[in-house]
Amino acid sequence: MGRSVMIAVAAVSLTMATGASYATSYCSEPSPPSCLSYLAIGEPDEFTFSMCRSSMVSYQRDVSEFQRCVKSEADDARRHADDVVEEYNRTVKKFNCVARREVIC
Repeated sequence: MGRSVMIAVAAVSLTMATGASYATSYCSEPSPPSCLSYLAIGEPDEFTFSMCRSSMVSYQRDVSEFQRCVKSEADDARRHADDVVEEYNRTVKKFNCVARREVIC
């Protein structure tokens, strides 16, 4: 097997080995409550104001959850990138060993 073929095989193997193990979740960005448009129009009654306040509390909770989710995805992506680099380094080390025709790689 020629050296250029070995590099191509190593690159494909690296992609397959690392790509399949990385899956992302989806962080759903929350939307502001629509009730704010109703409150801005005129004098809301107590029930409307109370419902909108509940929606704002839910929105606050959703924003916090979205923030946690995005941070978690970023952490996962960073770990995945580190794993890919480690796999690349191992592959290069093995390739160089084979290229030097060492007996044990």
